Amino acid sequence: MTDKPKPPVVEPSKSDEKKRHDAFLDIPLKGAAQLRKKLRWDNNSYHLMHGPNSHDPKGYYLFGVLNEVEKTGMSMMQASEFIVESRVKGIPDGLNDEQQRIADNVLQSRIDELALWQRKMTEIMVDLVGFRLANNKDYYQHYLVLHELKSLQRTQADIKEYYGSENANYAYQEADLIQQADSLAKNLDPNKCWYANISKTGQIQRSLRSLNLRFQAVFPRMKPQQKAVLRTHYVSLGSQSKSLHPGGSAGSRNLSLDDLDLHLSRVGILSLHVVNATKDLMRIHNTNGFLKMCADLVKKNDYPVALHTKKTKPDIEVNDFVVVAGDLAQVTKVIRSRYGYKSFLVKYLEKPPIPSIPEDEFIGELVHLHYKNKKAVADTKALILQTTPEAKPTTQEINKLMREGVVELWSNGMKEITLGRTEEGRKKMAEYLKQQKAKEPPKDGSMPGK
Repeated sequence: MTDKPKPPVVEPSKSDEKKRHDAFLDIPLKGAAQLRKKLRWDNNSYHLMHGPNSHDPKGYYLFGVLNEVEKTGMSMMQASEFIVESRVKGIPDGLNDEQQRIADNVLQSRIDELALWQRKMTEIMVDLVGFRLANNKDYYQHYLVLHELKSLQRTQADIKEYYGSENANYAYQEADLIQQADSLAKNLDPNKCWYANISKTGQIQRSLRSLNLRFQAVFPRMKPQQKAVLRTHYVSLGSQSKSLHPGGSAGSRNLSLDDLDLHLSRVGILSLHVVNATKDLMRIHNTNGFLKMCADLVKKNDYPVALHTKKTKPDIEVNDFVVVAGDLAQVTKVIRSRYGYKSFLVKYLEKPPIPSIPEDEFIGELVHLHYKNKKAVADTKALILQTTPEAKPTTQEINKLMREGVVELWSNGMKEITLGRTEEGRKKMAEYLKQQKAKEPPKDGSMPGK
């Protein structure tokens, strides 16, 4: 009796999520591999070379950048596997307090790891943008010298503090680095040294700027796509500190795999930008393969820029009715920062969240348009003149009527509808309209209700 032939093994098809993760992984990793082939460095030459003394400081620096992209990709692989496998297994519902704490901490540990790579990619991106206006050997070498000097000085200070000793060899190295830094600085433009502290007299110092100051120095030079990704210092770096450093807040709870996936996606997007910025510094223009994919995803994807514009420069004007954190308000002033981002001074139209603060300023991202006032005032004035030509309503009078009308509708169902409680809002609105109709005089001239 012969055995029946076994059916062919069919591999399960990749989920859409896995395909998306693989794209985030493959494109920057393989794009970085293409760039590495164009650098005159290999792993041995890189690790055996002392950066500040390199004959090719630019290549040395960029080789290190590509190493960071590669390490980032490896971390993303692990996070992707965790997400995909956890989706298959599923997370049970109805967790008790202890189970929920453990589940949150498992996901938070993964998020914390990805936050490290977000920070690294962001910091590298800042420096790559800085080098765009200082893309020659002397600036790269000066950058490497100052970093080495900072590291050496910290080592010396540590030995002095905890061991009470001073090392002559380190002192000799420090003197040599100082001489190198001073010699290079003579030929550099202080306005291009975003990474170095500059004295009040315009002299380049032998110390590095803080990351915050470096971010502020290069942000105006960033391309729209880069600004859309980084947005502000706190969004790009400050918020990551919650994951990188222990703090006093309770942290997040009820986390989901979607939260982890968002962090994975952000790391992937930042990696794409790093590879593309590296390519630009290497003056590679005729791209193909994965490098072209990187460039296209960064430069031809209009959605991030459009979303960034909508968040930071919303089409909201003075007198427009808006919703801020669930409260109805009216804009009394538009504030524009030196970066062109908008904030708004708003006056609450109902009871303020804090009674002693009847108006407050909010960034554009937190202010949501409810009703455009300018067009409504013009339309209302035209309607009044059409029905009552002799009337002469002022804009101030119409504004008052508009405000009263918006507040009344908000109090009678529009609030619930706007905040997503649609069914509740519709019922409330229907009851309000019913009451209003009952107040209208009948067409036959009799009293309402008769």
